Amino acid sequence: MYHASHETFDVTNASKLCGGPVDVNVRAFRVVQAAISEPEEPNARKDAARKGGLVGGPSRAKSLSAERRTQIAKKANRARWSRKAAELPMTE
Repeated sequence: MYHASHETFDVTNASKLCGGPVDVNVRAFRVVQAAISEPEEPNARKDAARKGGLVGGPSRAKSLSAERRTQIAKKANRARWSRKAAELPMTE
């Protein structure tokens, strides 16, 4: 059984998500809809895509030469570390 308390709604971001202040009636309608709606069943197409991705990754890695895998890894590393210092998250 689905219960509305499982849904989390951040009131501070409501205006950002909806493009402006949310009317009390609109908010009440959404709460009722969340309370009476059934949880969505997993999409068969999405599951098939995930299954294909899980199979395809190791298969692709096996088909690539060690040199090509190294090239791909170096390119990814350069892309990851080429960001400006301002864009990197601050660590404490």
